[in-house]
Amino acid sequence: MTSAGSPEIQNWIPMQYLGTTPYAAWQVSLVVALVMAVTGFVWLTWPTPPWDAVLWAGMALMVLFPIFFFPWSKTLFVAVDLTFRPPAPEDFEQPREPSPAERNRPS
Repeated sequence: MTSAGSPEIQNWIPMQYLGTTPYAAWQVSLVVALVMAVTGFVWLTWPTPPWDAVLWAGMALMVLFPIFFFPWSKTLFVAVDLTFRPPAPEDFEQPREPSPAERNRPS
């Protein structure tokens, strides 16, 4: 089991190819650690899990996670977008807008 923010072997392998650090993607690691903790808690208390505690903790996380992840929201959106729609050559073309002189030139 890995803890959130710790260097992980999955990050050490592609470091030289991706130019990342061993601490890359610690947010995903944090989410996985939270899911593992909740799952383990429910599994250990299974005959009668305290659903009220799970409900209130879930509501607190629903309020705090958007506030916590706000600085990385665009990065996460772009990462998901690039996963499903890889970049094409036309994505890197410089947009060209005609100059005022070119716009006013008679055809």
